Amino acid sequence: MAQTKKALDSLKRQVQKDQKGRGTDSEKVAFIFAGDFNEEADGAVCHLLNTGSIERCFRAPGWPETEVTKADYSHNFALSDLYGSMCNRPHTFCAPPEESGGWGSQVLFGSVDFVFYSREFLRPVSVRQPFTPEQTNMTCGVGIPSAWHFSDHVPIGGVLEFIMDVETLKQVAPVVV
Repeated sequence: MAQTKKALDSLKRQVQKDQKGRGTDSEKVAFIFAGDFNEEADGAVCHLLNTGSIERCFRAPGWPETEVTKADYSHNFALSDLYGSMCNRPHTFCAPPEESGGWGSQVLFGSVDFVFYSREFLRPVSVRQPFTPEQTNMTCGVGIPSAWHFSDHVPIGGVLEFIMDVETLKQVAPVVV
């Protein structure tokens, strides 16, 4: 959470510096915020990016006693989750079986990698399917990294286009490729 707040604050300062004297709103900018957040979509980082704020009382699922932030925090960037409109969020991570881990002898699929974009200025055209059905079958029982993939995460991404006229914005679900 601290890294995300620091990154958003740094972005705001840089944009303000770049747009100083142009007469433009520093929070009206097209950008992409992506990474391995090490938590699922219902976690603190996604909550902050999706809603624009996080309150001191926020608790992550599974950690009801853990304080996520010491103070309320907000930003004015209007962000959307590239994969957020999908009925079933695709997995982006698969830990191999580990008896000492909480998942034991089963592989652990998860969705911990995210791409957020400024929805007022960018529109998704397509998104990358992280695991193909064949890759999912090859991963079951062994996890990744494996013979077919060098990391425990698979690539995510998409194609976004600039929105030139905000008033004509249409909410269209991107095509999965």
